[in-house]
Amino acid sequence: MLNEIIIKVGEKANVKTGWLSKIGFVYCGMPSEKTFSISYHESSGNQGFAMNLYYPRNVGVITLKTKEIQILNVTQEKLTLRVKE
Repeated sequence: MLNEIIIKVGEKANVKTGWLSKIGFVYCGMPSEKTFSISYHESSGNQGFAMNLYYPRNVGVITLKTKEIQILNVTQEKLTLRVKE
């Protein structure tokens, strides 16, 4: 099953949620015309970490942990993607 998600700058999307663990990201916009950024975050209980990741605008598919994410459209205001289950 493929879930299409549209997130705006600053919005959070969870890719995987467990009992005490979460994996997700925030769309951070486009620092340049050909690059977009997401902030990947992972938490388990009361511990977690986050990192900013930068990708070319035409990347196609990215992998976060074990999830493949197809990038459908990137603009300065929003990111459209599809999470492969």
